[in-house]
Amino acid sequence: MENNLREFYKDSYLHGDLPHPHDFTPSGKATGAIYAISSVQGATAILHGSSGCGFHYRFVCRRSDSPAYELQCTGLEEKDIVMGGAEKLRRTIIETVEKYHPSLIAIIPTTPVDMIHDDIEGVLAELSTQLDCKLISVKSEKISHADKRIKGKVVFCKTQVESKQAYNYDGDIKGCGFSEAMKAIVMNVMKPQKIEKNTVNICAPFRHTTGSALLSGIIKEFKNIGISVNTYIPDCTVKDLETAPRAALNLVTGRMNWAMKMKELFGTDYFLADFDEYGYSGLDGIEQFYLNISRKLELPQSAETYLAAKKREVSEFLLKSKVYMEQYSCSLCCSDYRNLSKFIRFYKNVLKLKIPYVLIRVSQKRYTSIYSMDELNKFAAKFIAEAATEADEDTKWFINPPQDQVNYIFDQVDNVVGQGCFSCANDNLKFIEIPQFIPMDFDNFQSFVVDYNKRIKNASECMNRSRGIYDCEKVPDDENRVNIEGTLSLWDKLWIQRG
Repeated sequence: MENNLREFYKDSYLHGDLPHPHDFTPSGKATGAIYAISSVQGATAILHGSSGCGFHYRFVCRRSDSPAYELQCTGLEEKDIVMGGAEKLRRTIIETVEKYHPSLIAIIPTTPVDMIHDDIEGVLAELSTQLDCKLISVKSEKISHADKRIKGKVVFCKTQVESKQAYNYDGDIKGCGFSEAMKAIVMNVMKPQKIEKNTVNICAPFRHTTGSALLSGIIKEFKNIGISVNTYIPDCTVKDLETAPRAALNLVTGRMNWAMKMKELFGTDYFLADFDEYGYSGLDGIEQFYLNISRKLELPQSAETYLAAKKREVSEFLLKSKVYMEQYSCSLCCSDYRNLSKFIRFYKNVLKLKIPYVLIRVSQKRYTSIYSMDELNKFAAKFIAEAATEADEDTKWFINPPQDQVNYIFDQVDNVVGQGCFSCANDNLKFIEIPQFIPMDFDNFQSFVVDYNKRIKNASECMNRSRGIYDCEKVPDDENRVNIEGTLSLWDKLWIQRG
């Protein structure tokens, strides 16, 4: 696929091929807000802006990896931006109610509407007495996409700060579009409830296709320790949102501003879980995850007793089954050096593979393209230093090694694991990709380790045929290189400097 929006839209429409939209253009904060509202059953989002914005966001905003074809748009023209678009907003709301009969409509402003301060609240106040539908407005707290800015600081300025409980988080930083839509729901839809002990809301960590598999295991383990699920936010009905404060705890994975607002208004506590940490680093991590939640809810000692016994049972099974892989050595390949520590923990501590070599691919692409290679190598070195504390003392580290050195290193190991960012002259060398996720319940984690062990032992996929090998490293001709680098640099400067 060509790297431009026209090809992105064409492939989305003709083939359902939906690569990450940020590979083509940074989208505004409306993206997250549309996702949040579109996920609510019986809710409809109206984008208050131009037809071009409506066309764009119908494709780049998606639920369950499908375009948001149901997104409504006021279709503002230039004269509406100058004179105000209140009348078109009023007409679009009425038409949406008559056609779709939603329980909730959320108005999401685009940047021009934010700038002219269109009277959205006035229109909603007028229509709320006439229509049998809840109307809310999603207010933009700041133009900058704050969560991306935080991530940028983590990537380029400092190593990740971790604790056993959660990542450190600055609650004063303004939220992204998702957080703003959720805060609008908290303030305008949710209602005070009597809190039910030992109940949780599970909040938006399961957006991808693996979500249901991860979620089902967590729910099963919750039942085992005496926790019930109140609802899933925002993947629930409007009525469920009204009674969401009935839960004693919100389980969130990021974008916490709305959860803080919910605690402020209704007393609902929250727990920040990092589901990107590969099963919290094995059996110990899984146990710690449920221990942290059970202690938040003040569950009885029986919950801790169950978790300790279950962990011991699975650990003994895995040891007896000899599924751990101490006899195998591997070379870990990584282009996402931010997650080096996570990958090391997974392969070394969870699967118990020997890792004598780590190869890191550092390149100028996407948001890193405005940095020089010297700067990028310094960034990578910081994460390597952090990851080195997780690795063996004799592990050797290489950044962008030449091909002959890569061939030599791969000849010294049984497998290559990680990300497909290096090619190899040995067509028979086995390559095993990093799994999309690791289960967060004991039984499925046991099955996962057994299955992954078989995958490594029986891997037949050679490196050069593995998905994604060198796709991102193909060298364009000089003219295209200038165009690509210029375009990337422009987008990156706009994206990083916003706000």
